[in-house]
Amino acid sequence: MHVLDGSHAALTLPSVRRLNHEHLREEVHHAQLGWALLGWAGLSARDRAMISAYVPELTRLVRMVWQSTRRPPDSELHGLGYLSSPIIDRACDEALEGVVLPGLERLLQQKLTSP
Repeated sequence: MHVLDGSHAALTLPSVRRLNHEHLREEVHHAQLGWALLGWAGLSARDRAMISAYVPELTRLVRMVWQSTRRPPDSELHGLGYLSSPIIDRACDEALEGVVLPGLERLLQQKLTSP
């Protein structure tokens, strides 16, 4: 969601802005489902511990997948929805450090660290 939101301000074509907004709306629903599952009362302490154990590796993999290909900035292409590395890097950091890890800590009731 952060990547789509981060790129939205640079979009210049109304059709691309509409598509980006629709995609962002779908991603919000996916996120709500994931957070709801983690907040489910039926999730046991064992389940929470198992999920917590994988957070550092999953965080590393998310960063690797999103940041593995370097994409130079290009303001003209940004207007068409191009996701350059500066947009992706900033959004990835904001999402993981500002939302995902704090949310997981709250729901899993454990202090987590990012690699």
